Amino acid sequence: MAHYNIEIGKIFLNDKNINEIFTDEWRDQCGIVLQDGKIFSGTIAENIAISDNEINFEQLIEVCQAANILDFIKSPDFDTLSPNPHIQTV
Repeated sequence: MAHYNIEIGKIFLNDKNINEIFTDEWRDQCGIVLQDGKIFSGTIAENIAISDNEINFEQLIEVCQAANILDFIKSPDFDTLSPNPHIQTV
């Protein structure tokens, strides 16, 4: 696994030589979190449940707690409209 061949030295991940790790195996273990978070138009609930139209309120709360964002949502009203995604907010 590598974008470039290692010519000198070795790289280990959890005591495993990086040359012994398959690219697909490595990518299955990785995730990415972009620094520039975007939201879509619609409600806060719709933004959170974007991939699950069947999510209920209890599941919504559970997801927010797991993501540690419940305290950032000022109101228990998840039907609050999110800002226009084309406007940069700070």
